[in-house]
Amino acid sequence: MEGYLRFRGKCKEWQAAHDKVLRLVTAFQSQVGKTKEIEEPPMVEDEGMELVGLRGYGGNRSLDAYLAEGTLAALKEYPRKVQELLLDMYDILEETKKRIMTMTTAEALDSGPSGMQCSPMQYLRFITAELDMYESEYQHIAIVMASMEFATATGTMNAFMTSLSTQPFINIDTILAITEQHNHSYHLMKAEPKDEWV
Repeated sequence: MEGYLRFRGKCKEWQAAHDKVLRLVTAFQSQVGKTKEIEEPPMVEDEGMELVGLRGYGGNRSLDAYLAEGTLAALKEYPRKVQELLLDMYDILEETKKRIMTMTTAEALDSGPSGMQCSPMQYLRFITAELDMYESEYQHIAIVMASMEFATATGTMNAFMTSLSTQPFINIDTILAITEQHNHSYHLMKAEPKDEWV
């Protein structure tokens, strides 16, 4: 169960990282896009860096190149940060595989002994499918961040935002596998295992 809780924790960290990428892209778009006039620009504080300021957001205000360059640098750094999370998830997956390998076939296929509503093998298939999803999302973030430049046009920026916020998947089989297995995650969260097979 410890492995499962650690994996779920990493999933939450991933979602937070993804949300931050979206905030950074929005801020960068606001700083360089100059697409609309607003009376009171939003302020987004993140790790002590002002992402959107009076001179960096929309309308006829002048561009704050220093602020925009700082935001772009933070964006370019993000693929490495999410990659570290992904590698942690792969480590948990490998630990889980090793524990299941020590079980007998009956134990690996039986959900009874631990009080779980799915077997260790079903659980392994679920987190493997979920990791495929995060791998696809990581590749997409890396491609988008590598393509983004200081002079990126507003239309392209909007396309980046759409692609990131819809969380596309490279492989339709990954989506189908996650759809098929996702109920096991809810069952696991509600279960109270009596042993620790993960």
